[in-house]
Amino acid sequence: AESKLQPKNFLERRMVVRYPYPFTHYLKLVLWRQAQLLLRDRTLIYVRLIQTTAVALLTGTLFYQLGSDQYVTRYGLLFNMVLTMMLSSIASISSVASGRKVLYKQLDSAFFPPAVFAIANCLVQ
Repeated sequence: AESKLQPKNFLERRMVVRYPYPFTHYLKLVLWRQAQLLLRDRTLIYVRLIQTTAVALLTGTLFYQLGSDQYVTRYGLLFNMVLTMMLSSIASISSVASGRKVLYKQLDSAFFPPAVFAIANCLVQ
């Protein structure tokens, strides 16, 4: 089944595109654009900052003085950290999903290589 958001011959055209500028030029531009899109939503930034500080304080007080022989507790700490990172990223799913149509349109027009967007999005998020 083919996606309605993705053009029919999107994959074929993407393979033959030659970009006139180097990869780093596009990376710098897209990284700047993604940062601007993230900084546009100040409320989300403040909520994430408060949430991260609260979770860091709670985790720090729970696992403050671990002995060198408490391996199970250390695994619990690692699990807690990974779970917290995964759950805190749920808030950004709606912004990523809303930008898919724009991304497909820009990739189809060969504005920049797809890997540039993936790297810039990972660095900004």
